[in-house]
Amino acid sequence: MRPAVTTLNPDGASRYVLLCEHASNFMPEAYAGLGLLPAELQRHIAWDPGAEPLARLLSAALDAP
Repeated sequence: MRPAVTTLNPDGASRYVLLCEHASNFMPEAYAGLGLLPAELQRHIAWDPGAEPLARLLSAALDAP
């Protein structure tokens, strides 16, 4: 099982901490897909496409965890 949380740049020098919710459509098996069809988990209702790449760019640009 893959972790539901990822920490980027944990030693960043910024005084800010960035959080990115809905960065992927990963769902732990225990939630059984919330009863949604697999195709539904690929749609915007399950995650925010582009959120993870933006968080990674901001983390690097701001040197923020």
